[in-house]
Amino acid sequence: MSDTADDVEFPYDETASRQEKIDALRERLEVIESQNEEMRDKLLDATQRTTSTNRS
Repeated sequence: MSDTADDVEFPYDETASRQEKIDALRERLEVIESQNEEMRDKLLDATQRTTSTNRS
């Protein structure tokens, strides 16, 4: 699956100023980074539980 630039929805209005676009992209990046951290933590917890269960 591959997207082209035309297929991607941007988190800002096309008429927004350059600074508004940058701000919107930074906000979106923060959300994605937060989601990534949450998923990483869940995976680490699941891995640790599985490892602990296998050792018992």
